[in-house]
Amino acid sequence: MGGPGTLEMTRLNAGIRLRMWLLMTTRAARAVGGGVVALDLFEDPDRGLLVNEVNYTMEFRNSIAPTNVNIPERMVDFCLDVAKNGWNAANGWTDD
Repeated sequence: MGGPGTLEMTRLNAGIRLRMWLLMTTRAARAVGGGVVALDLFEDPDRGLLVNEVNYTMEFRNSIAPTNVNIPERMVDFCLDVAKNGWNAANGWTDD
């Protein structure tokens, strides 16, 4: 068992990992022009998460139940957001 502060440190590490994951996946998607993409990731014990490939065609039927995310609904929402607000806004990009 860990000592005092172990739970807080675990939460901090999880928060840092999540931010790094979001940054990495956002950069990978932007590198190919954004939109609805699927990323294949590897986890290396020394280097952490690595992007193996970025796909514009994805198979998500086996991902809905374990993630509890309605992926088709999210895809439609993205398309509607593009129609309403434009490509950059839908991708969360600011006009540089």
